[in-house]
Amino acid sequence: ASSKTLTPQEKKEFKVIFLPVGKGTNGEVRGDAIFIQCDGEYALIDAGAESGRCYKFLESYRENGKINLKYVILTHHHNDHYTGLRKLVEASDVKVGKFYQPKSHSNLELFKNQDSGCTKESYTNLMKKIKAKWTCETIPNLNLDSDDISTETKTVKLRVGSATIYVYKNLIKNSDKNKWGCNEFENNRSLVCRVEYKGKRILLTGDVYSEIVQRTQSMWTNIYANKKGDASKVTSSEKNIQLRADVVKMQHHGILSTWNDTIKSIYTDGFNASVYVVSNSREPNDKGWKSGAVNRNTYLKSIGKKILYTTYKEQKIGK
Repeated sequence: ASSKTLTPQEKKEFKVIFLPVGKGTNGEVRGDAIFIQCDGEYALIDAGAESGRCYKFLESYRENGKINLKYVILTHHHNDHYTGLRKLVEASDVKVGKFYQPKSHSNLELFKNQDSGCTKESYTNLMKKIKAKWTCETIPNLNLDSDDISTETKTVKLRVGSATIYVYKNLIKNSDKNKWGCNEFENNRSLVCRVEYKGKRILLTGDVYSEIVQRTQSMWTNIYANKKGDASKVTSSEKNIQLRADVVKMQHHGILSTWNDTIKSIYTDGFNASVYVVSNSREPNDKGWKSGAVNRNTYLKSIGKKILYTTYKEQKIGK
C-alpha cells in the first residue's frame, strides 16, 4: 500500500478501501483490512495477515504527527485478520478511540489444544497490549434459542463522519459448540458489518459461512411473521433486511466448497449486490480454490455482476 501524501479534501471524502494485506510478496494470499473514511474521521475493520502492511497504508492519514482512528473493529480471532494490529498497538503515533471485538466466549477450552487464533499465545499477548493501551468494548451475542429476538437490539451503530457502521451481533445457538469444529466456530462468529452513506450500502461479511447468512434470513422471517401473523406474507426485502447491499465483501475470502440453488439464492435474493470484493490474491481456479467458488464466480459474471480482487492493489468504493 502506498504512503503518498493525501490532500485534506481527499481525507474528507467517503471511501471504503479494501487493502491488499495477505501473507507474501505484494499482498498475495488472503487477509482482511478494510478502511472507512468520511468527513475526516476514520475507522478500520481488521488489519490483515502481515504486521506492517496496514500501518504503511495508514501513514497517508497522519495529521499533526498522529494517525487517529475513531474505531478499530476485529471481526474474529484468526491471524489473517488480527496480525496487523501488532504494529498499530505498538506504534506511538497511532491513536484509537475505541476497539471492538466479538464477545469472549466460555467454551474456548474445547479448542485449547488446537491452532485456534483465540488460544494462540501470540493472540493472547496481543490482546493484553491492546487492553492496556486502547479503550475496549465487546459486541454481545444474540442467542436465538433464548433471547427475545423481537425486542433485542440486533446492531451496534457507530458514526464515522456522516457515515454509519452497523455492527451486527453474532447469531448463536446452544448447539453450535457441538456441531462446529475449531475454525468453523471462529469463522461463524465473525462480526458482520454494514457501512451506510447517503443510501449506499456496503456489507462486510467477515469469514462467516452461508449457514450464518441463512440464519440471518430465518431470524428476520420469524420477526416479520410474528408481526404479520403469517409467514407467507413476509417479503424478500423484509427477509433480507440486513443483507441487501450495493457492494458485498464475499465471505471467507471468496472460498466456497459447494454451489447449489440454495447458495445461489443468497447472492440473487439475499445480497443482490452489483459488486463483490474478494480479499484474496487471484481469481479462483480448480487447483487453487474449492470448486464452488469457480462455479459461483462464473455465474455472477454471467448475470453482469462485477468481482474485484485485493491482489496487489487497494480496491476503493466511494469517490
